[in-house]
Amino acid sequence: MRRTTARWTAGLGTAAAIGALTVGTTLQAQAGQQPPSATAPSPADFLAVDELPPHAHSDWYAGEVAPGLPEAPLDCFDGLVPATGASHRDYWTELDTSARQIVVRAADTTAAADLAAAR
Repeated sequence: MRRTTARWTAGLGTAAAIGALTVGTTLQAQAGQQPPSATAPSPADFLAVDELPPHAHSDWYAGEVAPGLPEAPLDCFDGLVPATGASHRDYWTELDTSARQIVVRAADTTAAADLAAAR
């Protein structure tokens, strides 16, 4: 199995808020395997809290991986990220700093390249 990941991070410019978007695509290299769009991303596809930028006054915490796109709009990525094959996870600190990661599994390399180039 080959994994292609494009990461986009958009900071809000204040110490109180960080936005993060990760678009990951997983491609099946072996014939006969279930198409990637048919399986949801697993928690292993998401960042661990120790992979986030260190916060000077608080630890990071991670929510559960949820299927689909988040209910809140994606601002600069609105309409670019498909809901099919998507999962998301929210991260936060005790001091109102937050991040969100979205992982999308694309059906093939062409779909993954199109998604990565959409920004």
